[in-house]
Amino acid sequence: MREIPQIIMIIATVIGAPVLEEVIFRGFIPKKLFPKHQLVGFVLGAILFGLFHGPTNIGSFIVYGGMGAVFAYVAYTTERLEMSIMAHMLRMELPYSSCYLQIIKPDEKFSRLFLRKNMIKMLVIKN
Repeated sequence: MREIPQIIMIIATVIGAPVLEEVIFRGFIPKKLFPKHQLVGFVLGAILFGLFHGPTNIGSFIVYGGMGAVFAYVAYTTERLEMSIMAHMLRMELPYSSCYLQIIKPDEKFSRLFLRKNMIKMLVIKN
């Protein structure tokens, strides 16, 4: 079996999956299935988003469901699906930019900063 080229994998992961998932979980479910009760649809979409990602325990369900809730909050408060798509794309892009493109070398200090402040400082590290 042949490997999928890395660029195709990045495009599918960073662009394709967020667009498809947001259209389904933050577009179709709340707006088409629950047009008169969109808030219920957004909550159900967040739960289904968590289940869709195949959690193996309650902790992983909370992580995926929590991400779904954040994306639902963005879509609900802005009333713009493209905002939740962009948030989802940004979330999917971060591992690629930090690991694969080696813009930032992961180390303990960076990990603490990212976890505590939830922000990334782009550093150019010259070897």
